[in-house]
Amino acid sequence: MSKAKDSQEGDAGIFKSHPLAVAWNEFDSKSFDEWIMNVSEVYFRSGLDLRQAAKITNTRPAEVQAALKLAVLEETSLHVLAELKPAKTTWFLLAAADEEELMAAASVLISMPPNEPRPSILVSEAIREIQGPNSVEKVSGLSSQAFVYASEAAVAYEALSEKSQKALKNFARMKKTGKVLTTKQAIYAQDLLRQLVEQGVISNKPDSKYREVALEIIQALEDAE
Repeated sequence: MSKAKDSQEGDAGIFKSHPLAVAWNEFDSKSFDEWIMNVSEVYFRSGLDLRQAAKITNTRPAEVQAALKLAVLEETSLHVLAELKPAKTTWFLLAAADEEELMAAASVLISMPPNEPRPSILVSEAIREIQGPNSVEKVSGLSSQAFVYASEAAVAYEALSEKSQKALKNFARMKKTGKVLTTKQAIYAQDLLRQLVEQGVISNKPDSKYREVALEIIQALEDAE
C-alpha cells in the first residue's frame, strides 16, 4: 500500500470522526428540522469554511450551504419539513420559500414517490404556482394594445432607438396574431418598457386617456423593481 493511499485512508478516518461529519451522517436517524439545526450549530462552532466542511462531510460546498440556509428559516416553517426527507436538490428552493410556498412544497414532497427523478422541478412548480407569474412572464402576457401604445408613444416622444421602436412594433404585431414572445424577446421588451416608464413616456396619470393600458404595463414591470 502506498504512502499516498495510507494518507487518504487516514484522512478519511479523521474526517469520519469529526463532529460535523457525525452530525451530517445522522440525516437518517433524526427528523429533518432537528438534523438541520444540529448541522448548523456544529458547523458554526467548528470554524470551518464551506470547502473544508464539504471535504469533511464528503459532499459539495453547495449542499452544505443549502443546509445552512435552511437553518435560518423560522422554527414554524422548518417544522413543516420535520418528518420529510427532501432531496438535496430542493434545499435552496425550500430555503428561499415563504410559509405559504413551503406548505405547497411540503404537500408535493409528501405525495412524491420515493424514487422521483425530478424532485426539484416539482417543488419549483409548486412554489411558482403560489408566487404567480414573474415580471418577464407578465410582460410576455401583455396585450397587443399595450405594445401598440408603447410603440406609438416611443415614436411620438422620439424615445429609444429606431431599432428599439421597431422591436416594440414587431412585438405588437406578434401579439395581434396570437404568437408568444420567447423568453429572450420578453426580457428585451421588459427593458424597453422600463426605459419608457423611467423617461415618463408611459405614465398612468389620471388625466391620460391611455391610463388603463399604461397601468397594465407598469404593473407588469413591478416585480422587476
